[in-house]
Amino acid sequence: MDNLSEINIGYFMEQILTDVNTEENLSLDIILDKGSIIVECHGEFGKIKKLY
Repeated sequence: MDNLSEINIGYFMEQILTDVNTEENLSLDIILDKGSIIVECHGEFGKIKKLY
């Protein structure tokens, strides 16, 4: 995917957030009632994540 404008988040808009995995040194997992979003970032994100 070359352009962020190509991302269609409509599928996630009506879903219910059921859990968020915030374990240190793991990906940020956003668990929804019909699926999930896994966010993998490196570097400074780990420092921000510890605030939550």
